[in-house]
Amino acid sequence: MPLSWEQSEEVANAARRIAAQFGSQVSDAETPMVVPPLRWFVPDDEGRLWVCATGLEPCGKVDVFDRDGTFLGTIELPTPVLDSPLPIVRKNTIYAAVEGIMGEPQVFVGRIVMD
Repeated sequence: MPLSWEQSEEVANAARRIAAQFGSQVSDAETPMVVPPLRWFVPDDEGRLWVCATGLEPCGKVDVFDRDGTFLGTIELPTPVLDSPLPIVRKNTIYAAVEGIMGEPQVFVGRIVMD
């Protein structure tokens, strides 16, 4: 995915810091213009991969793949999960950091029912 304006500025600032610290220039060819389409992914205890796409702020749904890479479906989360720490999925239960109504950190625990 193309970098957002904010991401482009962050890359430009990093290039300026490198130039100032090491006395060298960072060429345009060395600066990224795109970001991976994945925000994060975590494996569960049964070999499935839980994937959050880039751009979901914070992640409100995840795509699930089996151990062979077959797409199993998308799960809409009842509350968006934060990126840090990454969620943990064990025994069809997801444990994730979320933000409460007042902005306070909370732990979300949800049971996942797979048909």
